[in-house]
Formats: sequence, C-alpha cells, structure tokens
Amino acid sequence: MESIGWDTVDGCANFVLAHLPSGGPTAADVVASARASDVFVRDVGNMGQAFAGRAVRVAVKDADSQARVLDVLARGARTRAA
Repeated sequence: MESIGWDTVDGCANFVLAHLPSGGPTAADVVASARASDVFVRDVGNMGQAFAGRAVRVAVKDADSQARVLDVLARGARTRAA
C-alpha cells in the first residue's frame, strides 16, 4: 500500500490500517471502487474524527488473495488520481 502512496500503521492484528493522501481518493471512494471488484475494505471514519474519511482498514489474507486486493486498490488509486 505504501507503493501507491498510502501511509500504513505498524500493528500486530490481522489487518492493516492505511491513511490515504489528501490529494487522492477518500475512504468512501476506495470502498466503492474496491466493492465494484468484489474486494471489501472498511472505511474507519466512524472510529474517530482523526481519520476524517481518509483511512481504510484492509484485512490480511492468504498470499493470492492479498495480491488481488493490492492490485484492485492500486488500480482504484490510479483511476481516482487521473
């Protein structure tokens, strides 16, 4: 996710928290784009005002699934940035 400009938070859970850059898609954009490809990520805006619609939670899965998730997220980030 860092390769597409998202800042990830170190953690030890089965998910990654990523902060989205201010010039890119919002969390709602990312969620909608991912869902269109049957990939589900969570907008964490309801977890606190500090996230301000600019953070998502992505589950860590098996290697093949994770590669697909990252591909979908990268395509969505490029599409929204264009």
